[in-house]
Amino acid sequence: TGLLLANGRFDRDPPQRHQAQVAGTFRSGGMAMTHRLVLPSWRSRRRWERVAVSAKLIAAVRTGDTVQVLIKPGLAGIAWVAGVEKVETLPLSPPPPVLKQIR
Repeated sequence: TGLLLANGRFDRDPPQRHQAQVAGTFRSGGMAMTHRLVLPSWRSRRRWERVAVSAKLIAAVRTGDTVQVLIKPGLAGIAWVAGVEKVETLPLSPPPPVLKQIR
């Protein structure tokens, strides 16, 4: 446990950013509720990642939404998730109005 704590605590490298489309969400537990996103894996030989997120984020995302996962390499070389953010998509702009030609 000490190794894992030091791995993240003293990791000074910048995070790598990985965009992923949410494949699913789930909550588990009783008194200690956990919220997780199911995402395509960014690691080799793994198909899915189940990433713990806040209750606020789990309420804001739906299957198909895009999130950005911040992954740090870790001081001991054990990669870890430093954060997850929803990627906001801009609404499509309406086409510009057609101007009538004045004669």
